[in-house]
Formats: sequence, C-alpha cells, structure tokens
Amino acid sequence: MDDSRLPEKPPDYPCATLIRQHLLLGSIFDAQDASLLSDQRVGHVLYIGLLNAPRPGHDLTCGTSKLNVDDDVGEDLALHFHDTVTEIAEILDRLQTSDKRLLVHC
Repeated sequence: MDDSRLPEKPPDYPCATLIRQHLLLGSIFDAQDASLLSDQRVGHVLYIGLLNAPRPGHDLTCGTSKLNVDDDVGEDLALHFHDTVTEIAEILDRLQTSDKRLLVHC
C-alpha cells in the first residue's frame, strides 16, 4: 500500500487536539496538512503504526520519528506504553526550549 498519498480529509473529520501545552494528538490528515503544522508550530511528528510514515506535509524544519505499534483494536498497547511515553517525553523536552509542539498521530 502506498500510504504517501492520502484521500482528501473529510469535511467533518476532527482536527488535531491540543492535549498539553506542547502536545497535539491528531490523525494522518493533520500530519499532512502544511497549514495546520505551521499554524500549530509543530516541530516534530511522531507516527505510531506499522505502515511507512509519510513525510510531513511541508518542507519546514520538522523532525519525524516512528514507533512500530499496530494501530489495531486487538493490539496490547500496554506492551508499548513505556517506550512510547519515554519517546514522547524526550521529544517534548527538546521542543519546549523552542516553543514548538509535538504532533502524535496513529
């Protein structure tokens, strides 16, 4: 599957949500939305899933990383909790000094 090309975001699809000062939770559509990434000062996108992570939707300086966790109802997310929290904490520590945000999407 070529996941670098996405269908257009449905008009009623929810936008990324700010869940902490420097932390956004969103979708693949948000990660591909250059305006949203710029407006929300996203400095890093963390992809959670098994598919190849597409490039962010812009050429601004935006870091990316990926955690290989199956985004499926049957996946035991508790097995990945420590690694995920550690990764998010490390990224947030780096971003806070630049007033940038992390977008996590799965």
